[in-house]
Amino acid sequence: MSSIIPLSAPSMTHLIYCSIDYYSESVLCFDPQKVLSKLSDAFPNVEIDREDLSAKEVAWVTAYTESNSEMQDDHKEMMRRQIAGKQSRMGPAYRFTFSDAISGHVHRYSLVFKSESTFPNDVGDQIRDFMTTLGAGTISEGTAG
Repeated sequence: MSSIIPLSAPSMTHLIYCSIDYYSESVLCFDPQKVLSKLSDAFPNVEIDREDLSAKEVAWVTAYTESNSEMQDDHKEMMRRQIAGKQSRMGPAYRFTFSDAISGHVHRYSLVFKSESTFPNDVGDQIRDFMTTLGAGTISEGTAG
């Protein structure tokens, strides 16, 4: 006789985000450093990682392509150009955390708050209110798996 073992539900990350459509006619974008400054004022317990994630990504791709002897030079150069272009368009990107439960990141076109569980109502309201003070972008919510 076989037994059936139920599969556990996949873990879902809950998101509250404010985004600016890069492909719109607008020339509007966030200043990530200014957003972090306002974030610190609004949420004094936030911990900000000031390491630029986009620069880190460029460094990783550069090191990867330099160490890969099997990759053709033209392919290496294409990868380096693509990641440099992404860094130029998206600007600097920074991570932040509030606790073990809430983290996020910001770059020129989005500000994202993430939680492995649903946001408590008061915290979700504070986040949405904060995003409204930025005066730009569309505030949305969702999940990612």
